Amino acid sequence: MPRPRRVKAQDLTAKQKESYFIGLYVKWGAIDEKIPYAERRASLEPGAGHRILRRKRVQEEIKARMEPVRFEQMRQCVLGEAIVHAKAALQVGLVKTAATIKEMNITREVLEGQLMQIVVGLDWDKRPKIMLDAIRTALVVTGTLEIKSTGWLSRRTSTLRSQT
Repeated sequence: MPRPRRVKAQDLTAKQKESYFIGLYVKWGAIDEKIPYAERRASLEPGAGHRILRRKRVQEEIKARMEPVRFEQMRQCVLGEAIVHAKAALQVGLVKTAATIKEMNITREVLEGQLMQIVVGLDWDKRPKIMLDAIRTALVVTGTLEIKSTGWLSRRTSTLRSQT
């Protein structure tokens, strides 16, 4: 099946050229620098684009077509500001948490006791991932497991630490 023949801009009627020009102008961001390009592409004479854009109904049409773009720009601006505020609040929270932890007197025995309570108190069937994470953390704290590679340390080191 042959493709339908594309209509060239020079073969369009004046109204069709005008609507094609408006579509190109909006597509390219509705900025004044793009008017000459849109005029040439729509096969309009130089300066005709400015005359078309002065019309009240054309301005209303462009405003209506650009409304979703303006809405998205406003949304992005609000989201950007919200992210900045959220990051600032998170940093304040982290600083408070760090200060609280520094004030606490956490010993190795207290930490190991808490980890063992987690491990013993969880059910393998209901929360296997949390259980596995708790066991890994306990092994890292006791020095049996490495943090970065989750690889075993030497057996001799782990057995010495478990005896103390």
